[in-house]
Amino acid sequence: MSLAARHAWVRHALPIVVAVVAAIALGFLPPRPHGAITFLTDWEYRLTNASTELGTAWSTPGATKITLPAHPAGAGSVLWLRTRLPSTPVPDGVVAFDAVLGPFEAYVGERRVLVFPDPEGLAARGPVGLPWQLVPVGPGDAGQPLTLRISAHYRPMGVKGTPLYGPRADLISWALERDLPRLVVGLMAVLLGLLGLVSFASRATWRLPVGFWIWGTAIGVYVIHYTHLKDVVADVSLASFWGWLVALPCMGIGALLFLEELFGSSPRAPFRWLLRVNLWVASAYALALVVAFVLVHGDGTAQHGVWAFALATNLIRLLIVGSALVVLYQILRLAAAGDSDARIFLLGFGLLLAFAIRDIMAAFGAALLSWRSQVHVGALACVVAMAVLLQRRHLALHERALGLAEEAAARGREKELLLRDLHDGIGALISNIRMLADIGQKNDARARSALATIAELSAKSLAELRAFVQTLDDESVSWERQVAELRRFGASLVEAHGRSFEMDVTLATDGRPPTLLSLHLLRIFSEGLTNALRRANGTYVKVALSALPGELCLTMENDGDAAGLPGRGIGAGRGLANLRARASELGGALSVEVADVTRLELRVPLPSGAA
Repeated sequence: MSLAARHAWVRHALPIVVAVVAAIALGFLPPRPHGAITFLTDWEYRLTNASTELGTAWSTPGATKITLPAHPAGAGSVLWLRTRLPSTPVPDGVVAFDAVLGPFEAYVGERRVLVFPDPEGLAARGPVGLPWQLVPVGPGDAGQPLTLRISAHYRPMGVKGTPLYGPRADLISWALERDLPRLVVGLMAVLLGLLGLVSFASRATWRLPVGFWIWGTAIGVYVIHYTHLKDVVADVSLASFWGWLVALPCMGIGALLFLEELFGSSPRAPFRWLLRVNLWVASAYALALVVAFVLVHGDGTAQHGVWAFALATNLIRLLIVGSALVVLYQILRLAAAGDSDARIFLLGFGLLLAFAIRDIMAAFGAALLSWRSQVHVGALACVVAMAVLLQRRHLALHERALGLAEEAAARGREKELLLRDLHDGIGALISNIRMLADIGQKNDARARSALATIAELSAKSLAELRAFVQTLDDESVSWERQVAELRRFGASLVEAHGRSFEMDVTLATDGRPPTLLSLHLLRIFSEGLTNALRRANGTYVKVALSALPGELCLTMENDGDAAGLPGRGIGAGRGLANLRARASELGGALSVEVADVTRLELRVPLPSGAA
């Protein structure tokens, strides 16, 4: 790798590394709750094999101390968590848990104050959702033990985050302040995903809008799932949990569909095979979830179902991380190579990846959880970046459609001019042929001369028709074919009269000549050669043609004896006015110099894309 390439890599990769470090650091910053809110960090726990083995008065000896956030470890079917509430009374107090990982019951002292789900409690089977839990505490409960009895089948087990104790109003106010941006971003991502389908233009480009829709909806559901505010607005915890399960694989599938269309979809492109891997793993993930839920509802197999569920979700998390790293590598390559779309995508994707890595670390217990997540900031940046890219592609397609429409209209006008020209040219030649035929029939003495003229006019008519048919074939018209036809026609015509023919060509383009220009060029070339051959005792005709950016130049030279033969040579006869008229119609000019050597020069401007 060259030094410049390494510098380009470093220049684009370094901000991503800084963003990841900053995102992880944000998760460890001191919390900033306001009001009379206290963190309950010091707890103790025990694991038992029967839910009735211990009561709320289980003794402290034998318990293991734990500082939250953390997850207990050990064997058992029931987890008991206990702490002592602060001695300061709190009006309308609650203990808030980011989530309790499984069905549970909560006790203050000997009094049961909450059952989830109600009324099944620990007997509940299957998914129950992960809502924000607010355990009510009475005004006389200050200093009392708070005990949670939790189903320990789930891993990790226990609770998410750090429990908080304080007035309900303060906790809800803090949740509103903390989660409102996340909720808005989540809903905005879902809405933008739906709006992205508006740009669904054709079957050939469906991956871009559909991928954006899947991605936007999935990331929006993911962000909303990790808000507490949704549980204050409505009881949607179970629906949110199912949405989160579906969103996990859909995020990768949607993003890769989008990238495959944006950056190319050749069989060897990394986005295509990575998409296939994600689809296969998503299928295995769905099958594993089905097996997990069947086992959870079966007698004696609930633990196996939990293991299958944990395996499926952790596998899809690892796939997301692996896919993200492959995508990051490929996008960095494209950005370092100067791809503007890659640079726009990298800006949003890099921020999302930074905060997502922090959240994945939290899911594995290596970083603090839930309310410290800022993944919505990265999600917003990535959704906006992808929306910009979608809009750029939509505008490009729109401009291309307008260009094609303008090109079709221009070709239509050219064809109309060609038909008019054909009518005028062929019509005049055929009229002359008919008149000569009539003269030959009436006057036997002039019949031979009339037949010779008819033969000449017929040859011209055939040349006109050949030129017209060739210019109508838009797909086959090219500068190379145009030059080959001119060279063939010129050599056959000039050499048949015993003269030498030379043609030098300079092409600075591999595009196609405009249709009208192609026809007029053939006619000017043909008329010029015909006039050159009328000059007596000529030995050669030299032609030079150059198609350069912005201009076409054709020069023709011939020698011969012009003495006593006025009106002969390249610029002779009534054809000169016709040639100049054709040049003027193309926006160019034609000049003729007559001396010992006659020289014709045609200069015509070329539109952009023609040369």
